[in-house]
Amino acid sequence: MVLPVAEALTTPCLTTTINPIARQKLKEQYRVAKHYGIKAAWGVVTGSGVLELAKEVAKGEIVKQGKQKVGALILLGCSHVGLGAVTLVTNSTKILKYAKKAHSVTSCIYRCAHDASEVPLIVLDFVLFGEYVPSCPANGYQLFNVSSDALDQIANLNE
Repeated sequence: MVLPVAEALTTPCLTTTINPIARQKLKEQYRVAKHYGIKAAWGVVTGSGVLELAKEVAKGEIVKQGKQKVGALILLGCSHVGLGAVTLVTNSTKILKYAKKAHSVTSCIYRCAHDASEVPLIVLDFVLFGEYVPSCPANGYQLFNVSSDALDQIANLNE
């Protein structure tokens, strides 16, 4: 008995008629533009949020909930950057171990936010290329090696 050969499923898109090498270059340029576009959008939103916060603080109108949200965002940003700098300051193995794990968690939070920001662009990916084009590499926000990822270690406890 001979089984039929499975044909590759292709999604019709705008770049199907382009040379494969040129298509791959275009896809890479699109990936980079999408990556920096998302970061630029974050910058605009963050900048406008900081400006609004400064206005509220100047008027004395900031409420307790607002302080907690702003504090959480500042703590996340400072810990992500600060924990990366800890490795330059100390040689203590324990401190480095926990700093890398905590940095890994903050990296995961940023990666999740990046992926969530990318959701509206998935339709454009399929229209242009017929497939999802991820704009962030697997270790995009991770300064240390991926093997120090605390969430992976927690998920793989049974292995």
